[in-house]
Amino acid sequence: MSSPAANDLNRILLGSAIGAGIGLLLLALGVAILWTAADQRLTEPAPPLPEASEAPAPTAEAMTYPALPPAPPVPAPLPVKPPQAARPSLWGSIFD
Repeated sequence: MSSPAANDLNRILLGSAIGAGIGLLLLALGVAILWTAADQRLTEPAPPLPEASEAPAPTAEAMTYPALPPAPPVPAPLPVKPPQAARPSLWGSIFD
């Protein structure tokens, strides 16, 4: 006769093994689906490129940007005040 603890351990191990098996099956199914999709995409011929009536202009000529307004001046930082000493609290005076 096995003890209740050993019986519980066997049930946990069996459940873990079943869960791991199901997880591996789902992982294999997902890999197979992605592999098939990638394989189909690689075997399809590429779509033909549309004919251009004229060659595109170089990027520097094709994209012109408006002039930016001047940046506003950056204000000077405010002076830092030294922190005030904290008042001693009742709890601090008791536990010090």
